[in-house]
Amino acid sequence: MTRRPVVISPDATLREACNLMTKNAIRHLPVLKDADLVGIITDRDILSVTSHANGAVADLDRPVGNYMTTSVITISPDTYLADAVQLIRKHHIAALPVLSGSRLVGIITEGDVLAALLDVANRNAHLVRMELTIARSPEHFQRLCQIITDRGGRLHRAERHPRAHDKRIDVILEVSSPVVEKLVDAIEDAGFEIDLIVYTG
Repeated sequence: MTRRPVVISPDATLREACNLMTKNAIRHLPVLKDADLVGIITDRDILSVTSHANGAVADLDRPVGNYMTTSVITISPDTYLADAVQLIRKHHIAALPVLSGSRLVGIITEGDVLAALLDVANRNAHLVRMELTIARSPEHFQRLCQIITDRGGRLHRAERHPRAHDKRIDVILEVSSPVVEKLVDAIEDAGFEIDLIVYTG
C-alpha cells in the first residue's frame, strides 16, 4: 500500500483536487474532515463534472464534498491481498483506503495490487539453465526467445556458440518461469530439442 497518502478536505475545490492529482501523479484522493475519512474523490468524478458542462466551462471551484463518494469501502492493514482484490473486483473500484481503527494509514490501488502480484509471481518463479542446439539463423533464435516470453518466462542470459563446419549452434539460456514444465513443452512442441535442463534456483 501507499503509506501517508495525499489527502484533501471536503471544503477544497475540484480545481485543487485536480492540481493535487496532477502534481502527485495519482488518481484518487481520500477526503478527510478533522482527521476522519468522510469520502474519496477520483479523477473520474472530476471528469464527470467537466463532461456534463455541455460545452461550457466547467465550474471547478465547487467543493469536493459535493462530488465525492461518501460510502467508502475500506480495508485494514491486516487485510489479505486476495481479499483486497476481491473487493476491488466486486465493487468495480480502483482504490481502497486503509484504516487502522478510524485513522487513515494508507491507500491501496489497482497498480499496487498488480505490483504485488507480479512480485509474488517473480518470487515463485524457478530459475533454470537450458542448453539447446538450433539452426544457425537469427530467425530460429528469435523464435525461441519469443516462445519463452509468450509463455510468461523471463530470459536472463543467452549465449550462442557457433559450431565449426556446422549449420547449427549451441545455445545456453538462463530462464525464470513459474511453470517450467509448460515452458519446456512449448519449446519442444515448436520443434526445438533441449539437450540439458538444470534447475539453479
